[in-house]
Amino acid sequence: MNAARTAHGPAVSVALIASVRGVASSRERDRELPKDWGRRYGLWIGFEVVLIVAAIQVLRALDLVDFLPCTIATIVGVHFIPLAKAFDEPMYRWTGYAMIAAGAAGVVAGAGGVVLAGAVAGFGCAATLWATGAAVLKRG
Repeated sequence: MNAARTAHGPAVSVALIASVRGVASSRERDRELPKDWGRRYGLWIGFEVVLIVAAIQVLRALDLVDFLPCTIATIVGVHFIPLAKAFDEPMYRWTGYAMIAAGAAGVVAGAGGVVLAGAVAGFGCAATLWATGAAVLKRG
């Protein structure tokens, strides 16, 4: 049964990657970066790093390090949401939501084994980032 469950993670990722052709950014005009976009970016990266370091410490203390990939996926997803405005790229909100969902799905999949938890979160985030990158390149 675990082998069957483990096969679902890569299968879902392959399906998501294959569907990239239908992904597009909702921004229909030229990008207009705010004057303080660099400061915003730096603040959110700092926030992300602090949260990841804190998560590592907390999960180590609770002996739950197997759930670090899921937790980090969620933190990185959260940091994409405000970056949508900083980079004038509305799609980054959906990137964030999808990565948060991948992290949550990894936690749920953790009931089937911790390896599955990391695989689901990792493949989900990889597929999301590939789709986002393809859409941004497609639009230009």
